[in-house]
Amino acid sequence: MPLGDEQVMDLSVSPDNRTLAVVGTGRSVRLWRLDGGGWRTVAEHPAPIREAAFSPDGTTLATITRTDTVIRLWDVRTGDLSANLTGQASLLNAVDFAPDGRTLATAAAGASVGLWTSDVREVIDRLCRVVGDHPSC
Repeated sequence: MPLGDEQVMDLSVSPDNRTLAVVGTGRSVRLWRLDGGGWRTVAEHPAPIREAAFSPDGTTLATITRTDTVIRLWDVRTGDLSANLTGQASLLNAVDFAPDGRTLATAAAGASVGLWTSDVREVIDRLCRVVGDHPSC
């Protein structure tokens, strides 16, 4: 796959071994079909991309850039941005999903690690501990 002047920063293979995500200084996520089906650009970023990781079911791609603290989640099928996760204070160095797909981990400068959950019940339980006596709890 010709990338022109772009420097590749990371590669990630989908769990089904059919797709390769290529990210780098060109600020785009490119998905390459390993069966010879070609490639497509699915996401544009405001800055060079440091790393990408597929969710265990292969439907989501998490990306981080070299200049901000936002974790971007992309729908692999449509290329649409699904979510921006914010809250980590330092620039991000790494991102990966847990094997069950319910937790996303990030490593940041300053020796900090972030854990993000997609388990709705766990999120509700945490919020209820914060807000206390609420009808939804």
